Amino acid sequence: MADPGSAQDTWLAPTPRQRWRNWALLLLGVALVTVLALARQPLLARLGTLPVCRQLLWAQGLLLLPVCMPLLFSLSLAHSAWLMFRHRRWPLRGNWLLRPTRVKGWPEIRWQAWKQASGAALMLLITPWLFYLLFSLPMFDAQQVAKRCPGNPLATVAGQGTLLSLPAQNPSPLD
Repeated sequence: MADPGSAQDTWLAPTPRQRWRNWALLLLGVALVTVLALARQPLLARLGTLPVCRQLLWAQGLLLLPVCMPLLFSLSLAHSAWLMFRHRRWPLRGNWLLRPTRVKGWPEIRWQAWKQASGAALMLLITPWLFYLLFSLPMFDAQQVAKRCPGNPLATVAGQGTLLSLPAQNPSPLD
């Protein structure tokens, strides 16, 4: 008797509508990346004309984006690994396929599932370290920001530590 998790010579093929949709989404993603790559230089040129305090806020925001990427990547890896462990086959019905693909059973995908699960764990460990490195930069130090931008609302508190460790300031309209 065959293992219930094995898929012997089973193929999944996308319908013509699914294939068209998948190619359209792929081309849309390529177009979006191209537009972002072309908009990078004008954005950086525009940021160079801003006052230093505004440049600082933009730089802080732009540095947060790549630090969050390992976290998102780990969630994607963990989800696909969980699906492999749960269904013991890959690809599943409903996956986005561009061409007919052979369904692999548990013996063939076991190592792939474990590699994805360990990759997700590694990315989850890397993310806090990247946040630590990012927030140890001088541009996130409240005293440094207060020196450069005295009127900046993020640096109005003359406290210690980074901007994230400062208490929230909600001025009352009655004060």
